Parts: sequence; structure tokens; C-alpha cells
Amino acid sequence: MDQLNMSFMDNDTSVIANRYYNEILSLLEVSNLGYDLSQIQVEHRDPESSDAYDTILMFKRPCFHIKGKKTKHIYLHPSFARLLEKAGYSFEPATSARWARIATDSFVGFPEISEMVEELYEDCLRDSDTFGCCGSYLACSDAGHCIKTDIMFAGKCAYRQNLKAGKIFYGKNKNI
Repeated sequence: MDQLNMSFMDNDTSVIANRYYNEILSLLEVSNLGYDLSQIQVEHRDPESSDAYDTILMFKRPCFHIKGKKTKHIYLHPSFARLLEKAGYSFEPATSARWARIATDSFVGFPEISEMVEELYEDCLRDSDTFGCCGSYLACSDAGHCIKTDIMFAGKCAYRQNLKAGKIFYGKNKNI
């Protein structure tokens, strides 16, 4: 294959989306928290359509779009863009409301921001089917953290988020 065609394939949005998708899966898999990786998908849009792009979804929620004809960009969901902003990363505002974008050749890559990937996954998990508490609030409060080991269950607990933020409402460690 000649150099021109190889260069085109390296910049194809589907190839880039698959690379990012695999990076995200690898990061979440090594976290040993038991994340359900089947909740992450990549969708490839028809390259013949005028608005062709690829999307990475978590819990059916679009989190990243990869678009562009000449310059490829990764578009970041507003919640992920806020995480990156807090960590000191900068990017261009996208034309679509509240989404941000970074040229893929300038993007640091997901391995560099693995903690934020986990935070986004848990944000999507929590939004997928939240409940107030499973009933272990006193044991969790006394431990100072969620005692449940099944992250796919515990990640949907609203009280777990308070515990992670240092807000303990019950028991011997009560601070609110």
C-alpha cells in the first residue's frame, strides 16, 4: 500500500475511534473495580453521509465523537470537558452546544488521564439507574466509604457519592 493511502487509513475516524475505545476498555479493565465493559460501545456512522462521525458511548450515553475531514477532532461531552478543565487541560469550544473539541493529534490520549476516564464511567453509571442508598448507610458511614464490592451496584448509590466527597451523614463519623 502506498504512503498516501496508509496515511489516510491512519487518520480515518473509525480507526481513531477504535483506538480510543480500546484505550478506554484497557484502562477500565486494569482498574480491578469490576466495571462492566459491555456498557461501552463504539458506533460508526455512515462515511457517505454528510455528517459522518464515530461515537463512543457509555451506558448508551454519547461521551466522545470523532469527526473531521482533513483535521480529525475528538469532541468531548460537557461533563468530561469539565473534568479536563479542572485538571488544567485546554481545548477549543465546539460548534455544538457545550461540547468541546481537541485535534486528535494534540489529544493527550486516555492513558494519560485514566482517573478521569474512571470518573466519567462512574458518572454515566450513576446516571443510568440511580438509587438513594441500598440500606447499608450506617456500615458505610462507619467505614467512611461504600462497603459494597460490586461496583456495578454500588456505583448507582447516591450516598456513595456523598461518602466519596467526604460527606458522612450517619454513625460515628458523622460530619454533616
